[in-house]
Amino acid sequence: MRGQAGGDVPGVQGLGAQTLALQQGIILPRDASMQAHVGEIVGYLPKFADLLPGDIMFFMNENAYVFHVGIYLGN
Repeated sequence: MRGQAGGDVPGVQGLGAQTLALQQGIILPRDASMQAHVGEIVGYLPKFADLLPGDIMFFMNENAYVFHVGIYLGN
């Protein structure tokens, strides 16, 4: 997965994130910009090193439009 700040981050993207959520009984909207408004924000992480497996990552452009989502799997 390619992040705004650069660097490759291993994870599950797009449809895979939606499928994993559904397996847990969580129904997510179809696209990332709508998914970003579901649930509760628990924090913003400035560095990829701070991520924990299972964290959901949303990527936005300079206009704050969320265009991509993924689930961090760890190293």
